[in-house]
Amino acid sequence: MSIFHRFENLHPASRILLWLTLALALQWLPLSALLWFALAIFPLTLWLAGDRFKLLLRRARWLLLSIVVLFLFATPGTLLPGVAGSLGITREGLEFAATHALRLIQLLALLAMLLERLGIPALVAGLYVLLGALGLRRQRGRMALRLLLVLEYVEQGRELRRQGRSSGWQAWFDPQPDSATAAAAETAADTPIELHIAALASSDRLIMLLTLLGLVAAYLWLGSRA
Repeated sequence: MSIFHRFENLHPASRILLWLTLALALQWLPLSALLWFALAIFPLTLWLAGDRFKLLLRRARWLLLSIVVLFLFATPGTLLPGVAGSLGITREGLEFAATHALRLIQLLALLAMLLERLGIPALVAGLYVLLGALGLRRQRGRMALRLLLVLEYVEQGRELRRQGRSSGWQAWFDPQPDSATAAAAETAADTPIELHIAALASSDRLIMLLTLLGLVAAYLWLGSRA
């Protein structure tokens, strides 16, 4: 059995926890390690979730631009030679801008693969299990329902854009929505929402335990070096 099939057989809660672990690990990696990680993660993301990754990048483009501009022009240090130095760009600013932009792009790549491989129902089911493990058993039902409704709305917007129909904020003020949209909304209102929760296997519990122990060990190790 390949590593992809093993990953597909994991419980959604285990996959979400692994994603959170990688997301936290990205914040600790230096620029050199991020570059090596990018060589592995970007081709895999384009293969498994290329369309979703491009969509996330497009939505985060202004945030990425803000990060780059902020670190380029607001970081003190050694000025770069030539025109860049005359604009106030430093070596440290260039390094910080590249590091933080690369972290965000890789985080979006990991998120794109998670969403593509899980799907909305499995994602919400995994979060439901994790919220229960955190002691939020009473609130997790309402939290999962709200998240499910938001994600379903986002997916409906993606489908409308794919069909060439408007799904932006202007559509909220349309007094006469098209018949297909109205029928879909009426059907969704009358359809009960079901959330299928699978039981955690022993392998899932082991992976989640090892992941949590790894996070605690990394936190203690970083704390000792600070």
